[in-house]
Amino acid sequence: MIRTSILVALFISTTGAVHAQPPTPAAGLTPAQIRTSEEMAAKLDRSEAKEKMRLEHFKGRPLGAVIQRTFNIGANYLLMAAQMMPETAYGFRPTMDVRNFGDQINHSTVSHYSFCNQAGMPPGVQRQTAPGLGQLTTKPQIVKALEDSIA
Repeated sequence: MIRTSILVALFISTTGAVHAQPPTPAAGLTPAQIRTSEEMAAKLDRSEAKEKMRLEHFKGRPLGAVIQRTFNIGANYLLMAAQMMPETAYGFRPTMDVRNFGDQINHSTVSHYSFCNQAGMPPGVQRQTAPGLGQLTTKPQIVKALEDSIA
C-alpha cells in the first residue's frame, strides 16, 4: 500500500512538471508562413471526400471500414505533405543516414502497392505494379505516383 502511494505521488509530481512547461513554437516559421500553410492545406485536404466514399463502400463491414479510415487519414496527410513541400526541398535529408524527402515519399508509394496487392483486390479492380523508383525524380512525378497509389 505504501509503495503504491509513493508511486502515485511520484507520477503526479512528474506529470505536473511536464505539463507546466509552455509549448515551444516551431522554429523559423513566421505568422505569414503559418497562414499560407494553413490555407494551402485547406485546399489540398481530401479527407471529407475520402470519408464519404469509405462510408458508402464499407457499409455493414466495420473491420474493413476501420482499416480503410486509418489508411485514408495517413494517406491524406502524406499526400498533403508531398504537395505542400516545395520541389527545391525534396532533397532535404535530416541526417545523412536516412532517405531524403522525395525518397521517403517514393518509399511510401511503393509500400502502398506492396501492402494493398497482398491484401487482395475487390471485384473489378486490377492489380497494379509499383512504378520504378528510378523514374520518379521530379515533384510532379512523385506526387502523381503517390496519388495513383492511394486512388
